[in-house]
Amino acid sequence: MDNKVEFLKSGLESGIDEISSKEKSFIFSLASDKLECQVIITGSSRGGTSLIAVIFRVAGIHLGERLGANHEDPRFHNSFYPEFNRNRFIRHISEQAHTLWGFKLPKAALFLEEIDREMKEYSPTYVFVFRSPLATALGEHYRGGNLSNNLHNSIIFYSKTAIFFKNHHDNRNFILCDYSEIARDPVPFLKAIANGFGIRLSQEQIEFVNAVNTRDGGGYVKF
Repeated sequence: MDNKVEFLKSGLESGIDEISSKEKSFIFSLASDKLECQVIITGSSRGGTSLIAVIFRVAGIHLGERLGANHEDPRFHNSFYPEFNRNRFIRHISEQAHTLWGFKLPKAALFLEEIDREMKEYSPTYVFVFRSPLATALGEHYRGGNLSNNLHNSIIFYSKTAIFFKNHHDNRNFILCDYSEIARDPVPFLKAIANGFGIRLSQEQIEFVNAVNTRDGGGYVKF
């Protein structure tokens, strides 16, 4: 599919604070009158971040090179394992050559303040993906993980994002997503992203996202 981005004037009106879909599956909490050109997609492991990443990629946002099935750029992935590596992270940021770019990584939820400190000049849009903690824990459990540990970890990830949102919602841009609802009908979310970033969507892009509608949220979505 051709991912060339065609820009329009943003549909966001000056001074608007929140935009939500009639399906109540997502909300834009904006501190400015436009979405910035960098996005950070995070949440919990098995929490639906991969589907959200696909929708952003279809819209034309570049999420990295050599992406695997989970849509994570190995360069950014390596910046967070085993812990946050500031020098690697800064280097990968400086290498970005796309107008619209970002990265998707669940573990980023644990280092939001560090990320924010290094990306202040970019004013990124934070995309937080939420799913039932039990659903995420069961997703890991069925792959051999420990149910109690997975449930605990999922709640920690969501707590980190909630605290960051509470502390910064007045001066940062956020998109908060209900994965389970978006998975049932992802097209309104795609259109909202395009509207926010001023991107003209083709019918092919809309049909592609509609076709990857997983409904039951099973497995990674291929792109």
